Amino acid sequence: MAIACAISPSDPDELLAGALARDLDAAFERVVIAYRVRIVTFVTRMLRDDARAEDVAQDVFVRAYRALQTYPPDRRAALRLRSWLYAIAHNLTRHTVRYAPP
Repeated sequence: MAIACAISPSDPDELLAGALARDLDAAFERVVIAYRVRIVTFVTRMLRDDARAEDVAQDVFVRAYRALQTYPPDRRAALRLRSWLYAIAHNLTRHTVRYAPP
């Protein structure tokens, strides 16, 4: 009988978070590659505007990178990357909608 492990060492988010903890600059491109399409799609559904969604998504990754620069390595390693990026995307999209010119 096999026992399932609750924590999978092959979880992409955990692997990316660990890579960010070791070397932020080298690993961040992998984060963008892994999440760009998902974040753009998420923002597009909220804005219903492809061009604005691309701009907001780019800003999501700029803000994420700047925030990660201030985090110590142990905090980066423990980061729940997917939910953190989606929270940034949600907040920036709401801000964009709220302060968009009429």
